[in-house]
Order: sequence, then C-alpha cells, then structure tokens
Amino acid sequence: MPVRLAAGMLESVRSEPEKSEYDRLEYENMDCQKSGPCRDKKKRFALFKDLGVLEYNKALALQIKTIEVIQDRAKLSPCSLPDQKYSGETVFFVEHPPVFTLGKRGGLENLTVSNEFLNSKNVDIVKTDRGGNITWHGPGQAVLYPVIDLEKNRISVKDFVHGLEEIMKLTASDFNIKADRDRKNHGIWVGNAKIGSVGISVKRGISMHGLALNINPDLEAFSWINPCGLNDISMTSLKKELLKNKSCDESAFIQLKAMQDDCSSIQLMERVKKSFQKYFSLVFDFELVVRSQV
Repeated sequence: MPVRLAAGMLESVRSEPEKSEYDRLEYENMDCQKSGPCRDKKKRFALFKDLGVLEYNKALALQIKTIEVIQDRAKLSPCSLPDQKYSGETVFFVEHPPVFTLGKRGGLENLTVSNEFLNSKNVDIVKTDRGGNITWHGPGQAVLYPVIDLEKNRISVKDFVHGLEEIMKLTASDFNIKADRDRKNHGIWVGNAKIGSVGISVKRGISMHGLALNINPDLEAFSWINPCGLNDISMTSLKKELLKNKSCDESAFIQLKAMQDDCSSIQLMERVKKSFQKYFSLVFDFELVVRSQV
C-alpha cells in the first residue's frame, strides 16, 4: 500500500474558504475604545466544533485552513473586526474512520502486518508532520485537535503537551478511572496499559494535531503495530477499564453493558466530549463557544 502524504504537507489548501464563521458571531461585554486596543473581560477565547466522524485528511485540511484564518486575522487591527474576542482559534472534536498515521519519527518499521492485510481491512496509512511514531485512529476513539496560537497565549510547547495529558487524565477521573503519565512515553496510562496519546506540531507558533483517548474502540488494530514505536505494551480503553472496575461510574457502566446498542456508544462519547470541553477551558483558561458540525 503506498503511503499517502497528508493533505497540506506539501502545499496549503488552495480552495477559497467560505466566509469565516467568526465573522457571523456576535459578542457581548466588549469595550472598543477609539483611541486604544479593544478590551474584553476574558483573556482567551476559541470555538469548539464537533466534526462527527470525518476522514483524517479532511480534518487535517480544516486545521490548516484554521491556521490560515488565525494568521490572516492577526494582520488586522483588533478594532476593525466585528468579533474582537476571537482570533480564529478553534478546538476540533472528531472520530476518524480506521487509519494509521506516521509521525516525524516515522513508524513503518513498527507496522507488524503486511500492506495486503491492511488493504483487506480498508485501513489507510497517512504520513504526517506531528511528533511521535505510528499510531491508530478509528471509531470509538475521541480525538481533540486544538488549533491554538501558543505564542500569542504564552503557552510553551512543554506546558501545552502536559495540559493535553491533563485533560485526558481528568476525563478518565470523571469515570473513576485512575490514569497517569509515564516517563517512557507521552500520553496517559492505566497501570502498564496506554489509554491516551498526544502528538502535536507547531506552525509559526500555532498548534495542530492533538490528543486521542480510547473510549470504546476495537483494540485489535493496535496489535498490528508497535504503538508509538514501543514494544510489548498493551492498549486499553475507558470501556475495558470500566467493565473491570467495580467502583466505576454507575451510569457509564450501564451504558457500557449495553455497548452493542449504538445509542449507548453515542451517549458515552457525548459525555467524553463535554469533559474535554470542561477541562480544556480549565487547564488552558479558555472560554469555548460551542458550534456543531461544520
């Protein structure tokens, strides 16, 4: 199977973007002074968009377009914009169809099955510019892509990665699952099993890519690789941990017992999405304006 370069790695998205959604929003509590910069009562603002289930390359193209919006708006005088609170920064929530992605450190050497096998499973391999090695995305995995101006918001890359890990850790705690960091690899672990991953890239101070937390995916696909380039590690999920944890959240446990019901899976993912929103705001001091699918 040929490895495809992710959309936008060799060139920017050329299609003319539609009128920015930011330009259609109205905000309160603004005090734009004629003789000075616009002032607002909150420090940081961003949109939060649920993309539903979307192909990896399409989600990546949206991130690239968002970076372009942020860069374009940064060139304008703040008081010339109708929505001075927003610089174009957006946090995307998404699930992907099955796909393996390669990071800056490669990862094909950590693929343990043949291309013919992946073809039979309709699983693509996409090369990206994020940090890390090979990983899997697919249904039942909650992915968060914050396209945030780290430089403007004075967030270091180290603190940003630590914060993304903290979001997953706090989300797991909402289900009474104790997850934590591990020195061997960025991400979040439950004991010796990895439950969440982090991989980002930064373009002129603006972040893209992000985190992935296993909610109720088919974990078999992780057995086809050495996840994140690590040998002899196991992967886990909220579903797996909840079903073996007698002290878990009762309502989540009931949902998981009925996991063959698609509605139960959707309800669980919705709870995780709300936790992501809450903890992103808490960890990074952002006010998020929620928007539904693009």
